[in-house]
Amino acid sequence: MHNSYYEALMEGRYPIHIETLESDAGWTARFADAKGHHFEVTDTSQAEAHRQCTAQVIDAIRLGHVVPEL
Repeated sequence: MHNSYYEALMEGRYPIHIETLESDAGWTARFADAKGHHFEVTDTSQAEAHRQCTAQVIDAIRLGHVVPEL
């Protein structure tokens, strides 16, 4: 299956924005788009929370569950 959005993401032409915030539970990394897709990961490590959330978003894009708003 050809997924031009995933290709653009991997080539750096379509970056995703992961917001990372500190809370009492540690660090929360989250992604949300205009279509209502929402991913959120909390971890004691800021880098690990960001890495896990990014991996979830990239996997969803690769599978075609998340596509850009046109």
